[in-house]
Amino acid sequence: MQSPLYAGPAYKYISAESFKKLLTGRSIWYTRGDRFNDPYEANPYMVPVGWKDMVKLDKSNVQMNLALATSAFHQLFSKLYITCFSMRSNSQLMWSHYADAHKGICFGMDLPGNNPEIYTLGDPVPVAVTYCKSLFDEREKRHMKSEDLPLYMSTFKSDEWAYEQEVRMVLHTGNDIEGRFKIINDGYHATVPLDIKRINKVIFGARLSVKDEDDIVKLFCNQGHLPEFYRMDLNPVTLEFFEERLPIREAIMAFNKNSGNGEGKIA
Repeated sequence: MQSPLYAGPAYKYISAESFKKLLTGRSIWYTRGDRFNDPYEANPYMVPVGWKDMVKLDKSNVQMNLALATSAFHQLFSKLYITCFSMRSNSQLMWSHYADAHKGICFGMDLPGNNPEIYTLGDPVPVAVTYCKSLFDEREKRHMKSEDLPLYMSTFKSDEWAYEQEVRMVLHTGNDIEGRFKIINDGYHATVPLDIKRINKVIFGARLSVKDEDDIVKLFCNQGHLPEFYRMDLNPVTLEFFEERLPIREAIMAFNKNSGNGEGKIA
């Protein structure tokens, strides 16, 4: 079965300090599938081990079923690592929750076409999250040998989260053939190289400090890459949340041209 790969713009909300580390280390942080913050997401109860029949026969079997499901759950997720993006960059809720209460940033990049041949073995692949009214109904459609069980476990969420319009970069570490990533924190996380030049848009939070903004611009310049820069703001007339484009890129390029410096450096 082919995974429903996502193609198009993807945005990641992140704190300023985490973004600086990403730019400095040229890598992005992934979390193992069983270590998400939300205990109701990607949990052993989503494993289709016949809960209804087992509980109906004997309520004491719940713990036995849970042990079986937990074992299958950890086996499934032990080599699966995920980092989360969104299809949208202007969610006030996500700015508040994931970008340090508007003191962080949101960066964007374009993900290539959804042809699986674009990705080689061991590459993280982008999958759009499927939002459903009932995870129970989805679980009941599957069994332990269902071909799409890993996809269901890792990319299905309750429609209460639909506002996120989430895209997940999914990495299966069992497919690593060239040591392209590093497992850290006792296996709970992985750092995966990221080509900084893939970042084509950086949006500063409305409450981002001037120092953090300056630090981020300089880090990009030192990397020899200048994306487009924006700032989130609120229209006082319409109260709409919008992105204001900043002429930072043009100003730096004009300065470098006039001073004889290369495009990638700030004097």
